[in-house]
Amino acid sequence: MTEGESESEDGLTEKDMLTIEKKRYKYSVSQAIKALEKEIKEGKLQDDLPVDFLDGLREEKLNHRNLRIDYEGEVYPKDIQPAVIVLHPNYIPFPEPHVIVTDQSDADEEWYRLTSVIPHFAEEAYLTYEQGSWLASISSSVNCCENILRYELFRKLKNADPSKLQAALQDKGLTLGALINPKSQYKCLSLLGIQSFYNDLDYLNLVRVAIYHASAEKAEEVRRRGTMTVEQIGPITDDLVIPIVTYKVYDIMLKLIDNFYNKKKALEYWKEGVADWKRKRKLDVRGSKQPKESKRGKA
Repeated sequence: MTEGESESEDGLTEKDMLTIEKKRYKYSVSQAIKALEKEIKEGKLQDDLPVDFLDGLREEKLNHRNLRIDYEGEVYPKDIQPAVIVLHPNYIPFPEPHVIVTDQSDADEEWYRLTSVIPHFAEEAYLTYEQGSWLASISSSVNCCENILRYELFRKLKNADPSKLQAALQDKGLTLGALINPKSQYKCLSLLGIQSFYNDLDYLNLVRVAIYHASAEKAEEVRRRGTMTVEQIGPITDDLVIPIVTYKVYDIMLKLIDNFYNKKKALEYWKEGVADWKRKRKLDVRGSKQPKESKRGKA
């Protein structure tokens, strides 16, 4: 190595690297450029998909899912179960409880449709995890949690403070970060009685911002919160790390769903719906209509 010539990490000098790069250009890059120029000149602007492209892509993702790695005694990807609302979407209460009997709302608010959106996100989080599409599973899990918090906040405000509900519905900044912020005007976690979920939901939000907003600061925070060495040293989207992060995010979604939409809660919601229906139809506890008062009043 001549004076002033540095050496790379793999022991190559700058002269060696330049020689390699020239060969790569001559035999690879320049040939690719010529091929592209020819195809464009001939009007071939779109590639034909291989006949087995979809099957091949599925197989590739399934291979990701089926590859098991032992990290300090923990084997990932871990097996998962679908959320209860995938199997029983009717465990989610209606915004107007009487709908469980009447099958018709008094109003037609857009946020009412979250009752069908939430199970779809939970289902897709499960399906994409099972096929090894880690980023898609994270996205669906995050969206599921965000919409659960929105929905339960809206449902709470509908009865407690209708004017605040309207403000929340028009708030374009009502993201996951705002929903879990204890200084937010809505104090969502406190209002819903789930302050114990803050650390989990904060981790969820860190992952969301780190990956989908390319935040190096948040990615570093996700690494600091890792419980295994591989999490703490590798990029969070690294092939070895992302299955771990995906599992943690999915597990947080399951915990949040189980808090609001378990079997015992479903029984409460159904009974609440029956009571609301009886009030709406002015029925007594035996199911018959309440007698009207005499025009002359009580005797």
